Amino acid sequence: MSTTRIILSYRKNTGTERKPVWSEWKWTAYAPLDNPIGVADIIEKFNYESRNFSTLEYKIDIGTIGKGGVIRHSDADWIVEEFGDAA
Repeated sequence: MSTTRIILSYRKNTGTERKPVWSEWKWTAYAPLDNPIGVADIIEKFNYESRNFSTLEYKIDIGTIGKGGVIRHSDADWIVEEFGDAA
């Protein structure tokens, strides 16, 4: 099973729309990239939450989660090498 994951993260705006004050990014869910159902679930969560929680900003990363929840991003060359060029 792959240790590389699709990771859903969010941050909160505690300011205003004109003067945003963003918190640090926090990951909330992840799934191994070699698990199609898990990947679909993360994308579904991203779509739902980004539409329904306007004070939060969401993003999806590809990488690993290290100590303390720190995300180490995979670079684009590794992703193309591992999974092929979809273009």
